[in-house]
Amino acid sequence: MSQDTLKKIIELLKKNNIQFEHQHHEAIPKDSLGASKVRGLNPDSGAKALVLQGKSGKFYQAIISGNLRLDFKKLKKITNEKNISMASPDDVFRLTNCIVGTVPPLGVLFDITVFVDEKLVAREWVVFSAGTSTDSIKINPKNLVKINNATVDNFDK
Repeated sequence: MSQDTLKKIIELLKKNNIQFEHQHHEAIPKDSLGASKVRGLNPDSGAKALVLQGKSGKFYQAIISGNLRLDFKKLKKITNEKNISMASPDDVFRLTNCIVGTVPPLGVLFDITVFVDEKLVAREWVVFSAGTSTDSIKINPKNLVKINNATVDNFDK
């Protein structure tokens, strides 16, 4: 878990004049439902940041509402990959210096192409893990699109 990642997130948001709230809390489990319980929020308020790998070897980040599931077929089509799957936990750590469940939805920090699900962008705010299991950031999801130069599309089930 990376305090360094948390610092980079806060620096990035401040540098880009993006309003956010930082929350320190008890450790959250790796799943979205458990994370929402610790945060005292509904699962749909979470922004799940998934790291994926295409058959080409390229890595991607898909950001989706915590209560939804990723449709791999839709994302495969969007990325023009022959196949796409979850990156291994070792690859996730190597790329992000974060363990699965703590990766922030800021692929820009890791030089990963980012896709944001359109249902998430429609929300007023979302909360995401900020590099550790004890830190979360609350932000307007439109700012996640902006700061990541992300593509918005529909890829939930």
